Amino acid sequence: LGALVMTAGYAASVFGSTVITPSGSCIPAFMLIFTGYICLGRRQSVPYERISILFFGIFYIALLFSFLIQIRSLPAGVSLVFFLLFVTWAGDTGAYLVGRTLGKHLLCPHVSPGKTVEGSCGGILFSIAIAFVCQMTFLQHMNIAHCLAMTFGINVLNQIGDLSESVIKRF
Repeated sequence: LGALVMTAGYAASVFGSTVITPSGSCIPAFMLIFTGYICLGRRQSVPYERISILFFGIFYIALLFSFLIQIRSLPAGVSLVFFLLFVTWAGDTGAYLVGRTLGKHLLCPHVSPGKTVEGSCGGILFSIAIAFVCQMTFLQHMNIAHCLAMTFGINVLNQIGDLSESVIKRF
């Protein structure tokens, strides 16, 4: 089912399909999982928790990865994919290094006891530094304001995603 979602992402990017979209293909995937558990169950209640975990796995991995495929199909898509990866890696690295050396104030201790506010700020600074390097080397077609706006958005979503993964790990 995850391959179906990613194939829909590929079709949307290559053929410009608006009929089959990655997010739209999640609905049939969810229906297949749900129906399968109902029909194949053995006189027991429907395991909603198991269904949720399966569907969330498809959503979290396949759907979000399908957007990377769609970004790749844009003009200068390869550059944008590398920009996304570099900014994400720089944010993670900066958060780790600054958090380890200067971190004192916990960011969200009940979710991830090792993440600090200082590390979060360090991640943003490292991401901004890499964004400047990317803009000067292979994103020259993009002005610096757009580059920084994307960097800030990527970094905020990266940190939210990191905290979300911590919640999933704890679950």
